[in-house]
Amino acid sequence: MIWEHDIQIIIMLTQCVEGNKKKCEKYWPDEGKEHVYGTVQVRNESSQRRDDFILTECLVKSDDSSKWRSVRHVFFTGWRDHGTPETPETLIKFVRTCQGMFGPRRGTEPPILVHCSAGVGRTGTFIALDCCLQKLETQDDIDIFHLVLGLRECRRSMVQNEVQYVYLYECVNAVIQEAAKGASNDEPIYQNLEELNAAPN
Repeated sequence: MIWEHDIQIIIMLTQCVEGNKKKCEKYWPDEGKEHVYGTVQVRNESSQRRDDFILTECLVKSDDSSKWRSVRHVFFTGWRDHGTPETPETLIKFVRTCQGMFGPRRGTEPPILVHCSAGVGRTGTFIALDCCLQKLETQDDIDIFHLVLGLRECRRSMVQNEVQYVYLYECVNAVIQEAAKGASNDEPIYQNLEELNAAPN
């Protein structure tokens, strides 16, 4: 899939093992190593630990090609299964960091691969917040309920539970509060803040 769809960024939101239970195979080699997975050769050029994630730069080549492609692997380490990161700011910062790696998206770029263990809870919450942050850059209001509903129409159980759903509201609330600093009370952003504060918990 990585080769077929020319994936350039992989965002991993799960540990390989959580609570003595395997959640994901380690599908990339250690730093400085090279490994063959089926018909695809992967070389780990470098791995750097950041605040809440590990950034690995890989080169990937298929047996039917002589060209190597660059793939960036972003491994977020602070998110337990069925739960949420420690604070809203933790995920906001990470999503914004990833958005900086993506660059502007116009719909013609290769897809970005996001995964956790089941591909719905943490993955859905990340994708939903990414969408929310993009929308908040260009509009004053946002409909989180219908955004999540739309994701669930594409894949069942996206944003898997109430804890993650409420956390998504908390993240958007934090972003709006941040943007509201210095704004006057008559601006639309305050109305949105009141609506978010009234969200179910």
